[in-house]
Amino acid sequence: MPTGTSLATLAVLTEQTGGIDKIFRTAIYSIRLFAALTGREILPLLKLADVLSETRYVLRIFGSIFSIKDLFQANLKKRELIKALTMAVYYPLDALYLLAFKEIISINPKHQLEISQWSCRAWALYSIVELSELLGLWEQGRSPVLAIVQSAADMLLALNWSWDRFALSSPAVAGIGTISASLSLASAVSTANKGST
Repeated sequence: MPTGTSLATLAVLTEQTGGIDKIFRTAIYSIRLFAALTGREILPLLKLADVLSETRYVLRIFGSIFSIKDLFQANLKKRELIKALTMAVYYPLDALYLLAFKEIISINPKHQLEISQWSCRAWALYSIVELSELLGLWEQGRSPVLAIVQSAADMLLALNWSWDRFALSSPAVAGIGTISASLSLASAVSTANKGST
């Protein structure tokens, strides 16, 4: 049975779309990793992963609002500005791809792929900048190793999806994605625990 503390943590975590996205992302990659490791493709679980994946696209539409808002923050440092700009590109392109993929708007399939790739390239640049920041802090003893691992995993995924030919196999993507998603969720849970106490 969940304890009062765990329910309070879950409540804090799911108050924002970002927290829900982290839960869904962890579930999606865990399901795909299980299928890759065991060779058992349990259809209901894979269908659930597909539904959660589409839901994540919808949730990320709200990210466009926050990414544009971040551009207008005062006194942004150079790296913060680059990260804000990359997200201001990533989120709208991500939303545009969803609308085209679901045939809500009409875009040539080739252009759909290009939209998806440019979205991932923006995410890759964000991840590279963030990783460089974390490595700099790590040298000063101010950055946890797990945050660096998560950022590096995100960078690998983003770079993999930025080009026509994927360098990573599906099992590798599932494994790297599970690492990234789990670490991101663990960090969010830790923050939520502090907020619920």
